[in-house]
Amino acid sequence: MNRTTLSSGWRVIVVGVLAATLGACVTTGDQDKSKTPEGRKAAAGFNLRLGAAYMQQNNLTAAKEVLDKANKESPENAEVHAMLAVLQERLGDNRKADTEHRTALRLAPENPDVQNNYAVFLCRTGKTAEGVKLFETAAANKLYRTPWVAYTNAGVCLRNEKRNDEASKELALALNANPAYTEAVFQAAELELMQGMLVEARVRVSAWLLQNPATPEMLQLGWRIAKAQADEPAATQFYNRLHQEFPDSAATRSVETPPP
Repeated sequence: MNRTTLSSGWRVIVVGVLAATLGACVTTGDQDKSKTPEGRKAAAGFNLRLGAAYMQQNNLTAAKEVLDKANKESPENAEVHAMLAVLQERLGDNRKADTEHRTALRLAPENPDVQNNYAVFLCRTGKTAEGVKLFETAAANKLYRTPWVAYTNAGVCLRNEKRNDEASKELALALNANPAYTEAVFQAAELELMQGMLVEARVRVSAWLLQNPATPEMLQLGWRIAKAQADEPAATQFYNRLHQEFPDSAATRSVETPPP
């Protein structure tokens, strides 16, 4: 299984938005308050959270309706534009998505989550150099609590362009910042497998599995490495763990049946 595709290897962070359970209703008093600047800001925040919840449910029509309301209520809110950018990507309109990303970045130029999200979009649409530069800017931002995410995203971006040496450097920066970050470990080990560095890849995966609960993707990667090493006993062990621990996962279904 190749995890270098953007949909599975990249992490997008919707700035400041948690699609929490929304149990509150808008009362008449709330509607009166919405006529004030503070009320409009609060209403925009409510609609932003509601839009995030709709997007999680894949109800894009409803999401667009409430996010457009949020934008009218608070047009200078970078979080609203960041969410609208993600929505436009989901709707397949990259031109509008780019406009919304740029607006969010203009309104919050120092927000590392805005930078990371736009960089993902840039790389997804083939603008690798611009995207990697923005990832590095986000990672260097002192306000960013998870710089290893941006470095890993930069590595994935470069891997997709077959710029493997540069990708290795970005992934090394990610692992230096957080050696336990699963996606960086996975991406680095898979890149080593692609480059024929089988011992290094095997050690990396084995060390991670000793210290962390197994995931089907990491076990499947271990199986691929063992197969590349022609180590059938190890491949069988990975195969058995996949079927015992994750019998219904896509990773498990992707492995070959071991020889009798």
